[in-house]
Amino acid sequence: MSFGTIPKILIQCLVSFALIYLVLQGVDKESLLLLLREFSISDAVILVVAAVVILGALQGMRWKVILGSLGSQVETNWAINVSFLAIFFNQVIPAMIGGEVSRIWLGKKNKISIQTLIVSVFADRFVGLVAIAIMCAIGLPFLFSISGSTNVFWSDVVLVGLSFIGTVFLFMLRSIPSWLREWRVIKAIHMLGEAAWSVSQKLKSSLEMFLFSFLSHSAQIVLILFIAEMISVPLSVGHAMILCPPILFVSMLPVSLAGWGVREGAMVVGFSLIGISQDDALAISIIYGAMAIGIGAAGGGLWLAGHFLKQFRTRSA
Repeated sequence: MSFGTIPKILIQCLVSFALIYLVLQGVDKESLLLLLREFSISDAVILVVAAVVILGALQGMRWKVILGSLGSQVETNWAINVSFLAIFFNQVIPAMIGGEVSRIWLGKKNKISIQTLIVSVFADRFVGLVAIAIMCAIGLPFLFSISGSTNVFWSDVVLVGLSFIGTVFLFMLRSIPSWLREWRVIKAIHMLGEAAWSVSQKLKSSLEMFLFSFLSHSAQIVLILFIAEMISVPLSVGHAMILCPPILFVSMLPVSLAGWGVREGAMVVGFSLIGISQDDALAISIIYGAMAIGIGAAGGGLWLAGHFLKQFRTRSA
């Protein structure tokens, strides 16, 4: 971690603590603790194991497709195993780049070029954001019908609109004049635009990338539904599919520590539209965040298990 990232991490920590402090102001602390105690540890372990296997598999297969579209063919098992480690580092490294660094490191050991790896992890993050933006866009009419609030509706419109403007801007980067590309930074930016364009031109690969992204985001929504069910909060599948994509979207923005604070605020505001109390919404968010840490730890454990198993097979052969 470079010294340049330390101020960013400190700012993210301050944002997280400030937002959590503000959310806690209107909460009945005793009621919140009772809700958290309702959640069974044994149930949490089962959910964590299931979630890390499903998310690791989906994210690994998406990355495999992206690498393939860039001309680097890798084994599915390898891509999934690396994704387990990426899930772990995304939780333990505050700057939210740990997963990307681990994939680049292991990809280099697998003799994939640094340029391809950098483009692939950028494309992976970008595809995930665009997919969740599309889910938000699909839910917009339904969001307005349940909220009745133009403020909430237009906030979601702005988020979706900025995502698609960003997508268009990314494609435009490939048009940077050649004389500007003599600068190393400009050349790297141009390379990202070229990569995004080339990946988007491969219809089959693009469809597969977005399919795995939609499934991955849907798995996260299912996890939220399970948490709500386990602490007896009445959250329907329909409402979750409408409200959770915007919550997940803002949680993915790198403005706080692993989404803490932003996710809690968004969940409290979003779930209040369907009559879920602030205590209930905050309990769901805290449990979800704690389980994300558990999923990260399980991801690291699965990568270690796969690593040692591969070494054992190599020595036995």
